[in-house]
Amino acid sequence: MSKTVVCDIETESLEGKKIWCIVCQEIDPVTGEEIGDQDVFRHGPNSAADLVASFLDYSKGVTTWVGHNFISFDGPVIN
Repeated sequence: MSKTVVCDIETESLEGKKIWCIVCQEIDPVTGEEIGDQDVFRHGPNSAADLVASFLDYSKGVTTWVGHNFISFDGPVIN
C-alpha cells in the first residue's frame, strides 16, 4: 500500500545542525486531500536522537515524500 506524505522541518538556522520539529501530513496522491491528522515530531527534553528515531520509525511506511526544498535541505538534514 502506498503512502504519500507532505513533510517540513524547522531548524535553528540554515545550517540545519539542530532540528526543532518535523511535521508530516499524509495526503491522497490523486486528490491532494489530507488524510487523518498531522504527525508532529518535536525536539523536547529528551535528546534530538529521540526525535529522529521516532521520525525514522514513522517514515518506514512512506512511499512518496512531498516537500518544499526537501531534496536540497530537509532530506539531507534529516539523514
